[in-house]
Amino acid sequence: MSPDGSLIVFASPRTGCGDIYSIKADGSQATVLTPGPQCECDPQFSADGSRIVFVREDEGIGHIWTMKVDGSQQRQLAFGTEYDDGPCFSPDGLRIAYTRRVNDHKFKPRTIASAEIFVMRSDGTEQTRLTDNDRADWQPSWSADGRSLLFATAFEGIWKMDAAGTSAIALGPGSSPQYSPDGKRIVFVSDHYGKEISIMNADGGDRTVLFRSQNHCLCYPSFCPGGSKVLFFREEKGIGVGDICLIGIADRKVIVVGRND
Repeated sequence: MSPDGSLIVFASPRTGCGDIYSIKADGSQATVLTPGPQCECDPQFSADGSRIVFVREDEGIGHIWTMKVDGSQQRQLAFGTEYDDGPCFSPDGLRIAYTRRVNDHKFKPRTIASAEIFVMRSDGTEQTRLTDNDRADWQPSWSADGRSLLFATAFEGIWKMDAAGTSAIALGPGSSPQYSPDGKRIVFVSDHYGKEISIMNADGGDRTVLFRSQNHCLCYPSFCPGGSKVLFFREEKGIGVGDICLIGIADRKVIVVGRND
């Protein structure tokens, strides 16, 4: 959701190749932002709402791009043969954290096991690797003050590290972590099969299930501006098709605001 709460951006396979769309917060006025034959995904707003960072595949390799909120001025930031995904702007808009499938002798090339967290300046320069280990690290998310990053690891749950990639600590099981606007809470997917969305304190304590579904895969949770609601995707068949939903943290009421099909 955009910082002012007026727009939602998402990727949809409805055209057959994958494109990024925007809709108003009530689900109306769907607009395609990336028409064309390439596959795009992973859109995220900048903190000032003026830009969107996203991934575009070129011959099966994901590269990070940015564009204005209306889809204009599209610009490629990262090049090369390594697959990049999961980009997100820092709160000041000067940096982008992302995941890269590194060409490292420890891993089979471009597999999920080779995923590591990187950061670069928002113009694509100064690409810096933050994690370097034998497990998959992905899904980075900035804290509100830009001083730390959340990320998920294969089989080891959610971790927090400082923005330089040091002082990493484990916060507990889960995936897809995102900070609240005030930095005091984290929303995340809380079981191995994507059936729960939970919230917890920023230190990993007071874990509470927010929404549970036995019939859907729940993914991509994020706090809305103000922190009183969470936006998430409710997938029906494991093929990227389902509902874009809002849930109130206090009343747990779920509202469907859009359809990704």
